[in-house]
Amino acid sequence: IYEVSGLSAPNGGTWSSTSPEISISGDPINPTVTASIGGVYDLTFSDPICLYDQLIYVDFPPNYTVVASDTSLCSGSSAQLEAFAISDPVQEGYNSNISFDWSNGETGSVIEANTEGDYTVTLNHICGSSEDVATLEYYFCDLNAPNVIVLSSEVGNNEFFINYNGIQEFQCVILNRWGNKVFEYFDPAGSWPGTNMNNKILDEGTYFYKINAVFEGGSEVQKHGFVMLMY
Repeated sequence: IYEVSGLSAPNGGTWSSTSPEISISGDPINPTVTASIGGVYDLTFSDPICLYDQLIYVDFPPNYTVVASDTSLCSGSSAQLEAFAISDPVQEGYNSNISFDWSNGETGSVIEANTEGDYTVTLNHICGSSEDVATLEYYFCDLNAPNVIVLSSEVGNNEFFINYNGIQEFQCVILNRWGNKVFEYFDPAGSWPGTNMNNKILDEGTYFYKINAVFEGGSEVQKHGFVMLMY
C-alpha cells in the first residue's frame, strides 16, 4: 500500500496507472494506492487545467519468509547449507533486493559448513527480516559385506548384499577364482543372488568382490574381499 500525501492541486486532477494490478481509492489528490502483487508500477498524476502529467514509479515490495534446509552427511564431509526466500506473488522480472546473513558470519543463500550444529540465517529485505535455522548433523558412514552365502538358506544369508549408509555412488563386481567378472551391480540396495549375468546359478566355491563407492560429501572408498558360495 502506498499513501500519497502532501500533494496540492488547486485545479484538481486524477491519478492513474497502466497496470491492472494497481487500485486507486480514497482522496483523488492524495489517494491510497494498492498493488495486488509485488512489483514496480507506474503512477501518473494528470492536471486537467494545465494539461500537465507527472509520472512516478512506486516499488511495492512483497513480504518474504526464509526457509533453511537441514542436512545430514557422513562424518568428515563438507556440507552445503541452503536458504530459500519465499514470497507473495511478484511481478515478472522484479528485483527482490534481498540478502542472507548467517550466524557464522557467512553471507549468501548457499554456504559451506563443516561443523555440526545449528546455523541461523536471516533474510533481510526492505520491509524487514525473517529468520530460520538450518541444522547440520554428521553420522558414521561405512559398508560391510558377508563372507559366505548359502543359496538354500531360509534365514536371510542366501544372497550377497552389503550393509551400508551414506552411499552416493556404488559399483560392485563379483569375480570368479580366475579373475573373470561374473556379475556386476550398481545399486547399493541391490544384491548378488549367486548367479551370472544370464541368471545361471554358479558353481559352489570361492568368489571375490570389488566395491567402489562414494559416500555423501564426496569421500571415496574401495573395498574387496572373498565370499564363499554354497548351495
